[in-house]
Amino acid sequence: MIRAANALAEVGRVDGLADTPYWTNHQIIETKELPDSMIVLGGGVIGAELGQVMNRFGVKVTVVEALDRLLPRTEPETGQVLADVFEAEGIGVRVGHSATKLGELGIGELGFDPKSRLLTTDDHMRVIGQDGLWAVGDTAGDGLFTHLGVRQATVAAQDILGLDPEPLNLAALAAVTFTDPEVGGVGLTEAEAIDQGLGGTAVVQKVPHTARGWLHTTGNEGVIKLVVDTERDVLVGATSVGPHGGEVLGLLLAFGLPAAACSSDDVGGQLSVRWAALRPTGRLT
Repeated sequence: MIRAANALAEVGRVDGLADTPYWTNHQIIETKELPDSMIVLGGGVIGAELGQVMNRFGVKVTVVEALDRLLPRTEPETGQVLADVFEAEGIGVRVGHSATKLGELGIGELGFDPKSRLLTTDDHMRVIGQDGLWAVGDTAGDGLFTHLGVRQATVAAQDILGLDPEPLNLAALAAVTFTDPEVGGVGLTEAEAIDQGLGGTAVVQKVPHTARGWLHTTGNEGVIKLVVDTERDVLVGATSVGPHGGEVLGLLLAFGLPAAACSSDDVGGQLSVRWAALRPTGRLT
């Protein structure tokens, strides 16, 4: 059996919410009428994208995020750039306020805690502790991305058929948040590299100070950040925030970091970088 469940929105326990008109992320894209104002609970990928969309439709929007910045799973610089852009566009940003949680996945009938959010899998998508069960997509917990779900499904299907698939490799999982500016990320953040004990350097360059930013002129807000393991001369992570940030990220994948399904045991490949053009933020300590 393959378990491939989407994450569903659950209405949080917020006093007075039951008497207030609200949408989930599914309902908002089906609406035919726009409100004068709205609060978006959650400043992650979906909340940031839909909040900006509704703002550009003329709705007064405030985004509330439980953690200390927007897109909290990305680099800190990313959240700051996006917050600055949102505020410049008239979107209110409130961080450090908790109001939501993920809903249940309905897996009690499989012998798991019905309140469990995720199923733990190995690199062949087999659910640990449950014979004959594979999990892919949101329920596997590796990331809520369509392209990742497709790769997981391929691995699971091949494993079920006994085809000895290439194990899932998340060393360079790429993802793009389609806000304006776009936010592209791949590999490790600086904090994750520090947690893994990698010796290296993080370098940052603001997009307006680059040739690409100068050519783009208005609307060129953004930042590019590279995380480098200098002991191995390997690029282990990158973030690209700015015009066509996802496209810029594709160049990094092409020249250095491997795709999420890469079979290499090394995290990243060789990448020639003009260090003089980048501003070091210091050793990873």
